[in-house]
Amino acid sequence: MVSVKIFTADDTSGAAGAAEGYDYLIALKKRGVNIRVVNNSWGGPVPSQALYEAVCAAEAAGILSVCSAGNSHHDADAEPGFPAGLDCESLISVAASTRDDEMVSFSNYGALTVDLAAPGESVLSTWLFISTCATASAPSCHGSPTTTLGAPDSITVCSPSPAPTASSSRLIHGPGISRPVTAMERGTCS
Repeated sequence: MVSVKIFTADDTSGAAGAAEGYDYLIALKKRGVNIRVVNNSWGGPVPSQALYEAVCAAEAAGILSVCSAGNSHHDADAEPGFPAGLDCESLISVAASTRDDEMVSFSNYGALTVDLAAPGESVLSTWLFISTCATASAPSCHGSPTTTLGAPDSITVCSPSPAPTASSSRLIHGPGISRPVTAMERGTCS
């Protein structure tokens, strides 16, 4: 696990800082560090060409991007947030679900742009309180491809993103729920 600081002390820099962070991770990968998945538990409303190019460069380097879909209860198909709304094959946009596998009321959603959901309500974290936000769902989903990619040789990944989406279970409305154990049990993607 590599931690990369992308924000300044006043919480600015956003996409520019993230693009620089991606450049750093890609450089590490080229030097032999086994970087496979980047967690993006942040987002904003403004698209960035530099961030798009960085995420695409990460894809070319074999790095998957897992992004929080957002916390504004917007249809991400009509009002995308970024980086979750970037059009990259190796990007997984993650909505937040409840303990009962329902979409939480605040989570962004989208039939075309949100790939799956993961726990985002009452999530224990290193913060001093229990987190309830889509930001908490991305790390949970991040574990699915990380677990699958780190599994024995019998587990294969056919493309950058199938393991978490192929192993998800359906919600009544919205994307599937991330199921890392199911991904491991399947042994391969289809």
